[in-house]
Amino acid sequence: MAIKEINDLTETTTLADTSVLAVQIPSGSDFVTRKVKWSILKSLLTFPWGSISGTLADQTDLQSALNAKAASSHTHTESDLSLSDVTTKNASTSMHGFTPKLPNDSAKYLDGTGAWSTPAGGGGGGDYLSTLVNSEVSITGATTANWGRQHVVTGSTDYTITLQACSGNTGKFMSFRILNTGVTTLDGNSSETIDGVTTMACYQGQNITLYCDGTNAHVINLKAGNLQQWFTPLQFASNFTKKYTVRTSQPYNFAMEQSSGAADGDWISVMFFANKGTYTVSILGFTAGSCAKQDWSLNGVNQTTGQDWYSSSTVYNVVKTFTMTVPYTGVHTLKSTINGRNASASGWDFEITAIAF
Repeated sequence: MAIKEINDLTETTTLADTSVLAVQIPSGSDFVTRKVKWSILKSLLTFPWGSISGTLADQTDLQSALNAKAASSHTHTESDLSLSDVTTKNASTSMHGFTPKLPNDSAKYLDGTGAWSTPAGGGGGGDYLSTLVNSEVSITGATTANWGRQHVVTGSTDYTITLQACSGNTGKFMSFRILNTGVTTLDGNSSETIDGVTTMACYQGQNITLYCDGTNAHVINLKAGNLQQWFTPLQFASNFTKKYTVRTSQPYNFAMEQSSGAADGDWISVMFFANKGTYTVSILGFTAGSCAKQDWSLNGVNQTTGQDWYSSSTVYNVVKTFTMTVPYTGVHTLKSTINGRNASASGWDFEITAIAF
């Protein structure tokens, strides 16, 4: 049996229990060599584990701790996770984390501070109409239109669309494409207004976008549509026949007047598109002994009364003016109604060549 010297051992030396080692042990002032089996020698030795001594198998508390540790590579199932309303560990400006619970509000977005916020003006990314849905809502008759929606309005009759209440809809938009050949009236909810008025008449070809400030609606964009502004009235009372008479002394060489059946209460009207504001309206006509007084109204609201066109002899190229307040941007109706006459007047005529402002 080979005897191994201690000095001959290396880190890779393998010893069997039957291996014999030559060990030098102190003897007085010298050392003597003794032979000993490895199985006996190792039972006399202890091995340090940091501040722990003995074999690893003897460290039962350490073994239990190691057994409780997860493997360096492992997986979890969804049932291992808690999906309750956790409000901690959300992502913040200082660390990664969870997404905050969704607010169930499509108008909000997660801002850079980690909070759900409503974009200024109701839109995001610079697109002020981003809150409008992509698909249009079809309207064919009287109904209520909701904020945050684009509507296409069709039909061939007059009807009214009531706006959803402004309360709770701050910053939202509502748009309409008017294809209806009749008059489409937009009506503010209850006492709410649209650019300061409770109702707004719209006509075929118009596109209109409204903005909600939480209290009232405001027009922010409007396409005029198919109407054009004319210098002569478009509609007139049914009790008389209008005619355009050549008047060579009058600008444009004509005037519009009743050809028969003139009476108190006769009226003419013109529809036009105008922006919200205050205007000076000029009526070009001529005065005569048969002319009466006229009241002028806009959308049914009186603008001036008793405009007298009587004169004892005919006077051409007469311009009379009044101030007109247009309450909203859009299409309006200006109407003149015969209302009384000068005591010396002999008829109920009006003689109008043009309306301008």
